[in-house]
Amino acid sequence: MARNYSTFALGKETTWDGLTNAMEAYLRHETATTGTFTPLFFFAPTTEPANPDLWQPLPGMAENTLIISIARHWDTTIVKALEHMKDSIGKIYYPGDTSIGINYTLPIADVYQQMNRAEINIYSRTGTHPDDPSFYFVRGEATMRAFDQGLRYVTRNKA
Repeated sequence: MARNYSTFALGKETTWDGLTNAMEAYLRHETATTGTFTPLFFFAPTTEPANPDLWQPLPGMAENTLIISIARHWDTTIVKALEHMKDSIGKIYYPGDTSIGINYTLPIADVYQQMNRAEINIYSRTGTHPDDPSFYFVRGEATMRAFDQGLRYVTRNKA
C-alpha cells in the first residue's frame, strides 16, 4: 500500500479529551520516525490497539478513520481528494446536511455509530477559524482506500 501517513488505533472508548494526548503522541512519533510533520493526523477511533502499552501505527487500513487537519490548505487538499472519488464514496456530509452531530461528552466512536445508522460514508466538520482543527470522519475500509487513492491523485497532480 502506498500510504504516506500512519494511522493509530484509539479504541472505542476514547474521548475527545483523550484525543489531545493522542495528537501529541502522533506528533512525537512522526517527527521521530520521519524527521518531519504534515499537519494531518490519522486515527482509528473504533479499533482497539493491538498492544495498548505501545504507541505504534496500524499495519494496514482501519475500518473507520478520523482525519484531523490543522491547516486550511490541507482541508482543501482533503476535500479535493474526496470529491475526486465521490462516485466511489458518495457525498461529503457537513453539519446541517444531516442529523449527525459531534457530542464532545461521548466517545469519538459515537459519530461512527450515527454514520452507520444513517448509511453515510463521509462526515466533515471543518474549522472556520485558522486555529480550529477540521475533522473528517471516514466510515469503512473501502471508503478509506478510495480516499487514499484520491489523495495520491490530488497531491501528484497539484499545480
